[in-house]
This record gives sequence, structure tokens and C-alpha cells, in this order.
Amino acid sequence: MKTSVIKGLGVFIAMSYLVLLIAAWFIDTIALFFAYCILVGVIIAFFKGRLWCNWICPRGQLADYLLIKISRRKPYPESLKNTTLQFLIMFFISSVLIYNVIINWGNWVAVSRVFLTLITFTTIIAALIGILFKPRSWCNICSIATIIKYASLKKGEKQEVIEDKEDYLEKHKDEFK
Repeated sequence: MKTSVIKGLGVFIAMSYLVLLIAAWFIDTIALFFAYCILVGVIIAFFKGRLWCNWICPRGQLADYLLIKISRRKPYPESLKNTTLQFLIMFFISSVLIYNVIINWGNWVAVSRVFLTLITFTTIIAALIGILFKPRSWCNICSIATIIKYASLKKGEKQEVIEDKEDYLEKHKDEFK
């Protein structure tokens, strides 16, 4: 696939994500789309590893095509790439999500608001981290990326997090001709 097609799809996904995120604050059920994205990402991981994270994730695409314009593009600190931190963040976010879904079960507007609040909050944090470091630095501690990392059946392959897609595409341009 040509890099121009990859970039075009990425921009489309990023803009769709922003539109849906804003629209979800006005139309409650749209927020359930984000729950669907999480589920699809994990299912894809069982068959294709980090395909979701690196090429489809709407938040990742937002980082690739919008945050990159204002990112300092500094390396994400190695000390923050540790498994303990990944699991602590995943446990905290999952606990908050599960607790709030359980107490709001049956009220789909409230459940959708739980997902919307979580997605909005983590998108803001991801944007701040992406501005300070490389655009996709959030991916190193993303709860879904952590789940996907361990759900992947491609255990023998290195499941690389692409922190800067422009750099990655430039280094691997021969693969995308």
C-alpha cells in the first residue's frame, strides 16, 4: 500500500475520531462507538498483533496527523516504558470503567457517558504526552495497547509501538511501494 493511501486513511480516521468525540457530547449513544473500537482492537490483536495500535487506532491516527505538527518529538523516557507502570495504568482505568459500567448498567445513556468521559480524559492526557514527547508516546502506557500486547498471538515477533509514524514510514518506505 502506498504511503499516500496510508496517510489519506489516517487523516480520515483522525478527523472522524474528532468529529465523533465532539458529537458524542451532544448525542449520547455515539459514545458507545468507542466501546466498539476497544473490543475490535482486542479481537484484531489475537490475529494481527499491533495492527490496530499502529495503523487503525483513531487516537493514534490523531497523533500521527495532527499532534505531529505541534509535538516536540522528543523520545519518551525509557523509565516510563516499564511493565509495572503499564499494568498500574491499565488496572486503574479498567477498574474505573468496570465499576462505572456496573453501577450504570441498564441506563445506556449513563454507560455511554462513562466511555465518553474516559475516552475524552485519556485523549487529553495522550495529547499532552504527545506534545511533550513523540506524537504516539501515549501508546507506551495505553491500557488497550497493554491488553493488545499480551493478547497478541504473534508472541515470537517483537510487538513494536510506532511512536512517530513519519519516521517509521521514511525508514520503511521500500515496504510501502
